[in-house]
Amino acid sequence: MEGMIIVLVLVVVLLIKSFRYFSKRGSPSTKDKDNHTKGGQ
Repeated sequence: MEGMIIVLVLVVVLLIKSFRYFSKRGSPSTKDKDNHTKGGQ
């Protein structure tokens, strides 16, 4: 149980770090991603 909790915490931290990194990297690219997702559907 403890091992699973530790893994979940690590995954959440990595997701937050990657999200912040991408948001800082290029805010204008977010519109591009939205257009691609809408076009794909």
